[in-house]
Amino acid sequence: MRRSILLTSAGVAALVALLPAIGRPQDAAAGLDDNGSLVYTFGFSNELRASDNRQLAVESPGNSYYSETRLSFGIEAETRTQSLFFEIGNRFRLGTGKGAPDNQLLLPRLELAYARESSNALMTANATVLTRDLSIDDLPLDITDPSELLTDDGFEVRETLDLGLELGRNAPLGTEFGFFVDNLHYIDATDPDLYNRTTYGGSAALVFRPDTATAVRLGYSISDYDADDFTETRRVTQSVDLGAERRINPLTTISGQFGYKTVDETLRAFGIDGNDNDGFIAGVGFARELPTGFIEADLSHDVTGAGGRSDFSLTRGFELPTGDLELTLGVTEPEGVGLQPTGGVYYSHERTRQRFVVDASTRIIVADDDTVQRASRIRLSYDLLVNDFDSIGLSFDYARTDDAGGAGNVNFAERTTATAQYTHALTDDWDLTGGYTHRFRDQENSGSGTAHEIFVSLGRDISWRP
Repeated sequence: MRRSILLTSAGVAALVALLPAIGRPQDAAAGLDDNGSLVYTFGFSNELRASDNRQLAVESPGNSYYSETRLSFGIEAETRTQSLFFEIGNRFRLGTGKGAPDNQLLLPRLELAYARESSNALMTANATVLTRDLSIDDLPLDITDPSELLTDDGFEVRETLDLGLELGRNAPLGTEFGFFVDNLHYIDATDPDLYNRTTYGGSAALVFRPDTATAVRLGYSISDYDADDFTETRRVTQSVDLGAERRINPLTTISGQFGYKTVDETLRAFGIDGNDNDGFIAGVGFARELPTGFIEADLSHDVTGAGGRSDFSLTRGFELPTGDLELTLGVTEPEGVGLQPTGGVYYSHERTRQRFVVDASTRIIVADDDTVQRASRIRLSYDLLVNDFDSIGLSFDYARTDDAGGAGNVNFAERTTATAQYTHALTDDWDLTGGYTHRFRDQENSGSGTAHEIFVSLGRDISWRP
């Protein structure tokens, strides 16, 4: 299995030991004032769930019943110049019945976000370890590859690290540096489309500021993609670009970019080159704040593993008395495919005791295997606070990926989840929740599956200041 970038236990322990220092007063040399805050949070929940097809199999193996206990510990600290969020958690499952999960301690969930700012510099560090049950856990918020919609008996583990450093932020000449790692691997998965893959890379840039309203950026970036698919794909992407941003007035900003990009792909299993592409990249943007919201327009051309692509989008945002509305219309033209419509709608409506959200989008993505696909998503949610103790929640999530080029060599995949739940506050700290979930999946050449589930959970979060 590919080497993991999980934080070592010694490193995590050292980090936790240092966290209290961020929240308490320090001397002036440390750059902290006496307004620091430190909050510890301990979370506990236990859920009992019954399902007639937990694995979303074409033919259900039978009913399954299982319990899942979640434990988490978090630390949040903030001062005038620093902020930190750290949380680590784990899940333990006990199951019975056909199709029930094995009794197991799942891999941990970890989130770390740290930022330190001075008058002329900014340093950021973000790291995550997220484990997802491919049978039942929710989909990622953003669909970037069709493999994220597949179901399987195993687990997906995504580990990310993102470091950033900005120097001379308010000087005529500044620098920016970045480094990232995205490691995706699977445990006990059987689908051949669920293969381990790692991407890492970095960037560097010089930033010229001739005046307070203008910034000119000369940058270089590189990324290296390495996959354990049947072709053993390796893809190195490099780009050099010159960009500028100008604030015309307090309400209007324009931007532009021009550069060159190369994509060098090797299929190591066969010892041959893959989809090598190179060419110019460019883009222009316009943004303006309006009395009732904002308007943005972007036109760009990029180079990917699937060739060149051009994108145009126009977004209009409205600030409403009880919420927000954003409308986006656009087109994308991948190389050799033709114009493809894109767009999205986001609407939120909130009152004292209720909230309603609609978030729908359709866009063109280039999958990790260089295929051009359409990714569509519709999410709805409605929450109603009945009284001071009771609330009702309804949610709907639909996602689909399919071929966008008409070549017919891409299998579609779609997932749907609908949930209705009722929550009662037993005390100020303890909540009791019960509900029903309907899940559906359909994959071309693999069939479809449906699950009906009921659940009840009990949980609470305890927060305190040292």
